[in-house]
Amino acid sequence: MIVSRGFRTGEGPKAASARAFRDERLLFKHPRFGLAPDKTYSRDDYKGGFSDHLPVVLEVR
Repeated sequence: MIVSRGFRTGEGPKAASARAFRDERLLFKHPRFGLAPDKTYSRDDYKGGFSDHLPVVLEVR
């Protein structure tokens, strides 16, 4: 994430909240670990998922 100097120093907008966007469409049920992000690749194996990380939602005020 790239932010301005004003955001970092508190002179500009402020972060009100941040969270992982956890949506069922982005997850799969891992046999050992339960729900996890639906990966595109696992090692050299193409799995066809979206990402191995969930998106972040940042609310700015």
